Amino acid sequence: MLPILLNQKLEKLNIIDTFSSFIWCERYYTHGEFELVFGYKTEYADLLEQAYFVARDDSLRNIGVIEQVKIQLKESGGYVVTLSGRFATCLLERRVIREQIICTGTVSDVCHQVFQEVAGPDNAFLYARVFPYLDDDISDEFTDTLRIQWTGKTGFEALSDLCKKYLLGTRVHIKRGENNETKLGLEVFEAKDRSINQSENVRVIFSHKYDNLMNAEYIKDVSETVNAVFIAGEGEGGYRRIAFANSLDTAYGPTDYFQNDSRFETFVDARDIQSQTKEGTLSDAEYNAQLEERGKLHLAKENIKFSGKVNFNMVEYRQDVDIGDIVTIELAPLNRSFDTRIIEVIESIDSSGTYSITPTFENVERS
Repeated sequence: MLPILLNQKLEKLNIIDTFSSFIWCERYYTHGEFELVFGYKTEYADLLEQAYFVARDDSLRNIGVIEQVKIQLKESGGYVVTLSGRFATCLLERRVIREQIICTGTVSDVCHQVFQEVAGPDNAFLYARVFPYLDDDISDEFTDTLRIQWTGKTGFEALSDLCKKYLLGTRVHIKRGENNETKLGLEVFEAKDRSINQSENVRVIFSHKYDNLMNAEYIKDVSETVNAVFIAGEGEGGYRRIAFANSLDTAYGPTDYFQNDSRFETFVDARDIQSQTKEGTLSDAEYNAQLEERGKLHLAKENIKFSGKVNFNMVEYRQDVDIGDIVTIELAPLNRSFDTRIIEVIESIDSSGTYSITPTFENVERS
């Protein structure tokens, strides 16, 4: 796990083989992060001016964009360099959906449309918006269908909304292009279920009785729960068009399950969704369906998370278990077991070469 510095053309500049610490944090639903700390040398002056990306010598599936360079003078003398930033999915946060788009089709189709709108070579408003080294490598395997309208969101916000709803992850990997040049590819991927409740994949269980759960922190948080959404579309005042969505897909009214203390409402301003589109006028049913689709993106169940130290002596990260996978955690003192998704994994290595790995888990609710 050695850091490699690359320039903006993805050309290799140097491997930093001596450092104080290197932290690599993968996340399933959003951008990962990295931090590299090493001693400054005079020959690094040009290197730091040119460095734009950070990669790893042992993996091509993520790459970091250097967003901050910090140089500090130590009390003992000498300088320390800290490079930090986010993984390259953050590039799509630099592009906005500048005008109304209506995306229709499968989840894969919609992801393709978003990429082409904000960064694709065919439909980008200006060539200056294109990332010449970034390809659309999104798989066509995600076949759930939807119709959704966006204006003003960043490309990554739109993709992230979809991925959270359909439980998918995003990342940007390193690859070889048609002319053997180094390029990047945006992918959307689905993690595996490795919990005790399935038989398709090898089960992964973390428990004190298996000596692979060293310590754990359990948090149940309802502060960001949303199970009832009012979505306001076009119009003003009393003529504003309002739709409703909830976690049960039931009609708004007395049959709505979430009542009293169990009801968590929010209001979504979706005035960017318009009935007048380039394709013509939407019917009332079509317009309300688009408002409801937007509202469903804001639904959030109670947040149950685990973080802790697990021992990977029985499984190998990236091979037997991976980011986004569903595993089972058994907490004997609470007499409970949970199916949880690995939503974050922090890998770190220090100057002595000591490697550590710390996952964060999010509860999975079964339907």
